Amino acid sequence: MSARSGLKRCRQCGKQLERFDVARGGELVSVKVLCRCPFRPKRRWTAQVDAERRRACICQRCDQPTVGRPKVALYCAEHRREAYGEAQARHRAKVGNKHQRAYYERHKEKVRRKARAAAQRERAERAEYKRAWRKRNRDKVRAQKRRSALRRGGGTPPSVKRWRQAVAAGEHQPQREPRNARGERICLHGCGTVVRGRAKMCAACKDADRRTPLPVRGAA
Repeated sequence: MSARSGLKRCRQCGKQLERFDVARGGELVSVKVLCRCPFRPKRRWTAQVDAERRRACICQRCDQPTVGRPKVALYCAEHRREAYGEAQARHRAKVGNKHQRAYYERHKEKVRRKARAAAQRERAERAEYKRAWRKRNRDKVRAQKRRSALRRGGGTPPSVKRWRQAVAAGEHQPQREPRNARGERICLHGCGTVVRGRAKMCAACKDADRRTPLPVRGAA
């Protein structure tokens, strides 16, 4: 920076990189000026950076090509993440988590709202995965229910008893099974196939559910 004018100058040629100009409104503004000097990378510790590997675009820790600006980047994609993590660890060891605590105190409601939204998404993903898994493993679910009933001694679970009492008292209205015009029960998937006994879905819809792949959690 020039001590006389207060404007920035190039370190190589000494040319001024800023100049004053008058805008349309009459105010004085600073305008950037570019020189023709070649680009020089940011100064780094020479003891930690191999200049020859940097100019050849080779990672400092392996023989893979660097990711980023040519002749400036230092690491490949994998070691770039490692170096970033090490820099974060050094910063945390130096200053602690005071900045994190200060951010939480300033935006307490925002942090809590995002945490609640993330927890709701996680619960919804787990519930969707469980429903899909039960549809594709009906035999395992049936065996699990049988083992649970044997552990209870064959009695009705307390939750089912409470639900039946609430329905009898009119506190809850259970969802009615879909039926056709003749009053026959039909498949829950809406295909229109008539089902008998305790079945809720037809065999074709069950096979389609088994062939459908399970949802990937956290893909969204």
